[in-house]
Amino acid sequence: MPQAHLWATGLNHYLRDESSLPKKIQELAMLVTARELDCQHIWNAHAASARKAGVRSEIVDALRDRKELPVLAADEAAVVNY
Repeated sequence: MPQAHLWATGLNHYLRDESSLPKKIQELAMLVTARELDCQHIWNAHAASARKAGVRSEIVDALRDRKELPVLAADEAAVVNY
């Protein structure tokens, strides 16, 4: 099991720190996915990080409340529409 943990940690590091996607878009993708799958744990782990990375609070709040989203930038819309 320790070896699997090392591989998982390495993958996590690669996806978060070596990705060509900006942190803002990574965090938005996490929130969209967490909301779509109703995953409270992931939502709670990423909502504050998303705001810190530059995702507007009105977007975070609309996703949380399942409300209509405000006008999104092209990169944000690409994530949401994916």
